Amino acid sequence: MRLKKNYFSGRVTLTLLVVLTFLSVSYLVVFTATSPMNLNLKESIQIALENNIG
Repeated sequence: MRLKKNYFSGRVTLTLLVVLTFLSVSYLVVFTATSPMNLNLKESIQIALENNIG
C-alpha cells in the first residue's frame, strides 16, 4: 500500500513538473513573439529549450 502511494505521488510530481515546464515555455514564446524586439520565433524557442535542458 505504501509503495502504491509513493508511486502515485511520484507520478503527480512528474506531471506537475511537465505542466509547469510547458507553461513556462509557452509563456516565454508568447512573450518573445509579442515583444517589441523583433526576435525570430524559432530562435526564441531554441533559447527556451536550451534554458530548460541546462
